[in-house]
Amino acid sequence: MKTPALLVCLPLLITSTGCFGPAADVVANGLVLGGPSDPAFAGLAQSFEAGVVLARPLSFTDLESNAVTDADAVWLSLDGAPVDLRGESSGLYLYDSSRSSVTYKPGASVSVHAHVDGEEGVATVVAPSPPDLSGLPVTHPAGASLVVESAVSYALLYGAVIDPSGAVVWDDRPANTEEIIADLRDAGSRDRYVFPPEAFPESGVAYGVALVGIRAADGPDFHNFETFWSNFGVGAVGTGYVTTL
Repeated sequence: MKTPALLVCLPLLITSTGCFGPAADVVANGLVLGGPSDPAFAGLAQSFEAGVVLARPLSFTDLESNAVTDADAVWLSLDGAPVDLRGESSGLYLYDSSRSSVTYKPGASVSVHAHVDGEEGVATVVAPSPPDLSGLPVTHPAGASLVVESAVSYALLYGAVIDPSGAVVWDDRPANTEEIIADLRDAGSRDRYVFPPEAFPESGVAYGVALVGIRAADGPDFHNFETFWSNFGVGAVGTGYVTTL
């Protein structure tokens, strides 16, 4: 997540398991993200990003050949409205903003669908609101931790801080989507986030604060996908400002 495109390399996170049918034996690892609405944070993420990797977990030793590269169709559904995902390579299917324009909507039902060998797998998450940073203090001591309490719980929270030029001065977002998917496997419930002292290194600076909140699909949210190793997260970026003293 260090670059604007989060999903340029969404890899396989699969292992050996039994097979139950054309779609039910497919592992789906996917992520949907609504970017920041404030253009000052545009360098952190695109306005809408989505992708999923499909694979059949048949072998520990030869994962890439198990990628589902020939799905009949793979798409998102946003409150029932379909959004096509373009097939890339190694079982990766990505949202392409040049083919359709999508706006992230909190509260929308977001599903990823894969039609494989005549059967359809579905995973669904209700899109969370971005973390609300409207309660940030106007001023904050330089070199001090900043605690954010959220009224909404998320499976994962990641933070970043930018300076007035838009340059990232501190960031704990994973380096790639593989790490986010791995984190989803062990996700819990988070409603508190602490920006460390080094996130605000200088006094007299108006820092932009970004917090990424991701909600994860649970077992019942998967239908006709292999449920143990599949992961699907939907999230959004909240933003705010503090000026250091």
